[in-house]
Amino acid sequence: MKDSSPMRKSFILTFFILFGTALFAQDNIGSGPGIGWIGYFQGGLVYRLPNNFGKEVNLVLNEFETYPQQGFAFGGGGMAVFNGKWLAGGEGFLLFYPSVAGNTTLVRVKGGGGAVHVGYRAFRKHNWMAFPTIGAGTFGYTVSIQNEGFLVNQGNLFIPPGTTEVLDAGVMYVDISFKFLKVLLPSQTGSPFTGLSVGYQQSLAARPWETSAGFDLDSFSLPELSNFYVKLTLGIGKGY
Repeated sequence: MKDSSPMRKSFILTFFILFGTALFAQDNIGSGPGIGWIGYFQGGLVYRLPNNFGKEVNLVLNEFETYPQQGFAFGGGGMAVFNGKWLAGGEGFLLFYPSVAGNTTLVRVKGGGGAVHVGYRAFRKHNWMAFPTIGAGTFGYTVSIQNEGFLVNQGNLFIPPGTTEVLDAGVMYVDISFKFLKVLLPSQTGSPFTGLSVGYQQSLAARPWETSAGFDLDSFSLPELSNFYVKLTLGIGKGY
């Protein structure tokens, strides 16, 4: 039996990343020149490539001619800032796709994860800034399939009528993004900012889909994380 979902493990990892970053930044503010911090919330649209769930899971979802490719993600992050230019820290996020009802099945897809990021302030003019960043982390998928019709039989996955099956899977991924920020109220004690984060996430490795009973679906294709995203960013920071 599984003891924890990939989503839960990803959030635990993200918590320690963000907590450690915040402690590092707070402990060093004022102890040396050019060391600051930023913290922010993000929310926006995600567009996934069609093969994200793997061939067999897509066949299970085949009742819905095209499962939604647009989702919504929200989360936040925290980073230490060195010499006003270099950033290092982490981000975490939740990802949701719309629930879809077919003739006999209701499907919900969601996920969550987090990554360690580094970045550099490549542009600054007046109160406008641009930060390219790159990160690596883990992400967990959860696919809930509620069957109200005929027996679902795909490979070694069986979902009897009147039951719900929950599939979990996890991936390791890289995240490449550009953050475009506008400082709203410049201040020596902490300046709020807003902006956009535009990026792409691509998985590098994955573990098999796992049923709610803890059985690996080894015959299923591995999941992927292949997402483009645009997120609105709102935060506050010092020394950036």
